[in-house]
Amino acid sequence: MPHGTPDWGLVGPKTTTYGLDDLGEHAVRLKSPHLWDRRGDVVIIDTFEHGLAQAVQHLDGLNAAIVLMGGEAWHGAFCAKLTTGSGDTRAAGLEYPHGRCVGSPLGIEFTFTPFTPLAVDEGTTAYWYWEIFQRTLGMDYRGCVRYDLRGQTLEYQDIGGGWVEFANGLEETRATDVWHTGKLVVDYINRLYVRFILNDHQWNLPGIPVWHNPGGGRTHITWVARLYGQAGENQSALLDAVICTQNDL
Repeated sequence: MPHGTPDWGLVGPKTTTYGLDDLGEHAVRLKSPHLWDRRGDVVIIDTFEHGLAQAVQHLDGLNAAIVLMGGEAWHGAFCAKLTTGSGDTRAAGLEYPHGRCVGSPLGIEFTFTPFTPLAVDEGTTAYWYWEIFQRTLGMDYRGCVRYDLRGQTLEYQDIGGGWVEFANGLEETRATDVWHTGKLVVDYINRLYVRFILNDHQWNLPGIPVWHNPGGGRTHITWVARLYGQAGENQSALLDAVICTQNDL
């Protein structure tokens, strides 16, 4: 004889518990890091529980480094500490290359801390970058948003490679001792921006084409989480819970 109802069902009387109709919530309660924006089908999750080997490290500039950090993580036991180089392009980042996904909106989400503090040099600033890069046989495409940590602005990279501001006065990282979460979604059927999320804010970016350039080669997708520092400085910030998605409707 059948007995009871499924754990995820909402049928039947309960007193101390309540059934879940959202299995995404069920997963989060079991410690999935995919909790901030649950849209999209997960392709890659990296919470650094097994080290840094899942990603390709991108380092530019003198003394740039990426190391595993324990005791500071937003999710689980470990996070990544990124230190930018003091010269050249002053970058440190993690890249997640993969064969091309199903044609759909793709997302890159990660949780981060700001620098503490920003350097005194007013001539340069520092950025967190969200990037989704697609290589085809004849063309390269890149959707990219950067967060200016000094100016508290958000910019997307336009079709010609320039930067266009779409949000300002954010005041998000004045709280430098807390974590923040951002997510970029790009439609890689039509190669258009879709939206960007930072903490509790969402900006829709409909109909805006991503940067592209003739070139191409071996086809693939690369999701990128990258930090750029200020000139002459080795600056560090923390990165955790990198989530790459497809079908991010």
